[in-house]
Amino acid sequence: MALAVLAGLALVWAIRQVLAWLVVAVFLAVALDPLVNRVQRRLVRRRAAATLVVFLAGFLVLAVLGVIVVAPLLNELARFADRAPEVLREARGGRGPIGQLLERFHLRRYAEAHAGQFQQLGGRVGHSTVALIRGTVQGVAGTLTVVVLTYLVVVQGPRITARTLTLAGSRAEQLRRIGRGSARAPSPAT
Repeated sequence: MALAVLAGLALVWAIRQVLAWLVVAVFLAVALDPLVNRVQRRLVRRRAAATLVVFLAGFLVLAVLGVIVVAPLLNELARFADRAPEVLREARGGRGPIGQLLERFHLRRYAEAHAGQFQQLGGRVGHSTVALIRGTVQGVAGTLTVVVLTYLVVVQGPRITARTLTLAGSRAEQLRRIGRGSARAPSPAT
């Protein structure tokens, strides 16, 4: 029995990231369900289509926010990347705003004296870049997984609920009433 428990715990530990994604997807599905129900009642009769409408509207809102926030940020980063060699030359020569700050606080002499340590740090940054890229790929995969799982849980939500309630037997109707009451309860902020 102890070996089975240890094997079960090892399995949960091995798939902990997927379980976390599933929990996030279920949370988002619960949050989106009332909106999908409303769209299903008023606009589209099929649940999958209503869910798709809600998701597309959500992606549209995120895209607009991305254009408003991310596009200017990327433009500024591109401008900085274009000017970086010039700024670096000015800083090395003690000219420009950064060069003046380096001279004022004697940081240029410090940088020259510790050039070897900065090279070692640069080598470590290379290793950190690999970890950053790996983390980014995992983040994108996680986001896609959460979106797909959320969509599937929202679409299949009524079926999942009905099948789960059949397991409750005689208490199914009581649990259904509690669920409906919880869904209609006002939030604490209102």
